[in-house]
Amino acid sequence: GIDSGCSGAAGVEGGDGVAAWPGCVEPNVVLRHAGAHAVFVDVTVYGKEGCWQDNCRSSDKFSAAHRGVCARACTEIPECTHWAYGEQEGAMKCFLRKSDAGREEADGWDAAPRECAPPPLPDA
Repeated sequence: GIDSGCSGAAGVEGGDGVAAWPGCVEPNVVLRHAGAHAVFVDVTVYGKEGCWQDNCRSSDKFSAAHRGVCARACTEIPECTHWAYGEQEGAMKCFLRKSDAGREEADGWDAAPRECAPPPLPDA
C-alpha cells in the first residue's frame, strides 16, 4: 500500500485563546462609553457619518455597514481594546472602547475584544 504520511490535521484557532471569527463575538452586549471607556480618534478612514457631535476627526463611534468593519478598525487603532456594533439613532454604529467596563445587555448589539476580527482581506 501507499503511505501518504499525512496524518493529523492542524488546529484552527485564533491567537490568545480567542475563538475564531465570528465565534468570538458576544451577542446582545453593548459597551457603553460611561464617561471613561471611549477611544477618541480620527475615524474618517472608516466612516464619515454617525460620529460624536458630527466630528469624525475625534470620535469614539461611526456608522458602519458591517460589524467586520468595526472589528478591523479596532485592530488598527492602538488604543482600542474592545468594540461594539449595533443600532443607535436609526443607524448601525461601531463603538471603539479601551476596556469592556461599560458592558450592558442590549438586544441586537455585538461586542468583542480587539483580537476578535475577521481574517485580513487579501491584497488585490
